[in-house]
Formats: sequence, C-alpha cells, structure tokens
Amino acid sequence: MHLLLILVIVPILFISQTKSDIKIGKCPKVRPIFVDQNNLGGKWFEIKRADSMGEPGKFCNFVDLTFEYDESGMARLQVNQTAYTGRQFRSTLIYAEQPDTTLGQLHFDVGKWAPLVNTKDPNHFFIYVDDNFSVSYSCQQVGPMRMELAFISSRERFPENLDENMQRLEHVLKSEDVGLKLDFVDQTKCPSIEENTMREEIREVENDEERSHEMNNRLLALLQNRLDRVYS
Repeated sequence: MHLLLILVIVPILFISQTKSDIKIGKCPKVRPIFVDQNNLGGKWFEIKRADSMGEPGKFCNFVDLTFEYDESGMARLQVNQTAYTGRQFRSTLIYAEQPDTTLGQLHFDVGKWAPLVNTKDPNHFFIYVDDNFSVSYSCQQVGPMRMELAFISSRERFPENLDENMQRLEHVLKSEDVGLKLDFVDQTKCPSIEENTMREEIREVENDEERSHEMNNRLLALLQNRLDRVYS
C-alpha cells in the first residue's frame, strides 16, 4: 500500500512543481465564491502560502490569471506562475477548467500523470476575493489521503495593514475547516522581471531529468515519513 500511494502521488506533485501538505482524510467541503475576469483576472502577488515540503524558492512569487471563454460559455483559467530562484525568474504555465462560471471552483487535470486519481471533481477553490486580496485553496483526494495547498495573495507586493489583513484572511481559511500553516513569501529585493525572465511550460519541465530526479527523491522522503507516522 505504501508503494501504491507513492506511485500515485509523486507524479502529481512533480508536475505541479508546487508545495503541498499531505494528510489522511477527506477534503473539506469549502464554499467557493463567484469569480470571473473582472474580479480575479490579472496579477496577484503571493503574500502567504502553505509550505510543508520546505522547498527553496519562496521569493518574489506572483501569478498572472487570465480567463478564456469558448463559444458555449465554458471558461478556462490560464495560470502563469512565476518565482525567483535567486538567479532568474522561472515561470510555469498551467490551465484549469471552470465547469460552472458562477462559482470560483476550478478543475486542474492531474489524471494524465496519475490515472488512478479521480479528476472529475473541482480541486481548486477561491473562497475570498476583494479589490486587494484573494484567498484560494486546493485539495486533491488520493485514496485515503488528501493533498492540500493554500494561498493568500494581494494586488500589491507590499499591502497596507499587513498583520491585520493576514489575521482576517487566515480566519477565512479556518472558517472553511482548512487548518494549514501558512508562511510568508519573501517579496523584498525582487529584481525587474523584464530584465531577468525565463518562461517554461509544463511539457518542458517534464523533460528536465535532473530536476525530476531531485524532486522525486525529495517527495519520496516526505511521503515515506508521513506514511511511517500513520502506520506506526
């Protein structure tokens, strides 16, 4: 069973290139709000995020969000994630479907990398958005385990009344039964992205064997540690 869970979860986390928390139990039933291009589209700077894997690279993170609509009215969200590695900006372009355009619940398809995972249900939710801040939460069920992410983002790199707003917005997550610990993202001393940018899509990330080997080793160690705690 240990090996099965590792084989299912590792490809998902490697492809996503994000930091997540893995726990036993079902995903909570969060309440998504309405989002569209008008209130969600554009640039958001990550202020706090869940980070249980301890990976480096929590510097100058931001995302550009763009909604695309087809003739039937179905929406697709383009997510351009960017972070600073210490030498250059590195971006990853991913997409999510919005099955119901009246709700901020999205479906990131991880089934192509992990066929045993149920990918029919939404797995990313916007639970708060105003003119200055947004709160989003991801949860993917993998057998008896759940894989979680959470983000608090701002339109400004350095928002006003930071402590007060973070306390208020973290309470939003707790009110939805999301108990993740969020850490601050370092937004200081960020260079100009126009002068130092590297764009890469997921299909290019898949071909990076050195990064794949390093990520898999890190994830295997993390997963084995979590599973040992559960079954000991």
